Amino acid sequence: MKKKNYELENEFNEWKDKEDQQLRELNYPEDKIATLRKYDHDLFVNKTRRQQRKEQITADAFFIAIPAYDKKEINTFMDLLDIVESESLFMMLKNSDKQLQQIILMKYYGYEIEEISKFLNIKPDTIYKKIQRFKEKMKKQ
Repeated sequence: MKKKNYELENEFNEWKDKEDQQLRELNYPEDKIATLRKYDHDLFVNKTRRQQRKEQITADAFFIAIPAYDKKEINTFMDLLDIVESESLFMMLKNSDKQLQQIILMKYYGYEIEEISKFLNIKPDTIYKKIQRFKEKMKKQ
């Protein structure tokens, strides 16, 4: 069951309150306790954001989420990998088979499945299946 942000925040606060109390019992300075709490909270917030981004990413989002300010010319699949910000997506793409990499690059350029099929001499159903398997693999990650 997916937890809401406020539930996660409450769990974090309960955990930190207990830890803060233990530190006070050990006569740890209040300013250091506050600094540690802020540091842990920043880590918690960043981790939560990363998890949410990871949950929201889909193959479709990958193809449309290219930053508008990035004017880098994409000529090869490796150029395309350079713009991927998600480490898990980067590794999945990098380790995918060459044929899928060609399909992804051509989709990035805006080719339709039928055009890719003719160019790579692959049945359209095979292309759809490869893309579907990749999407399923992404969801599992």
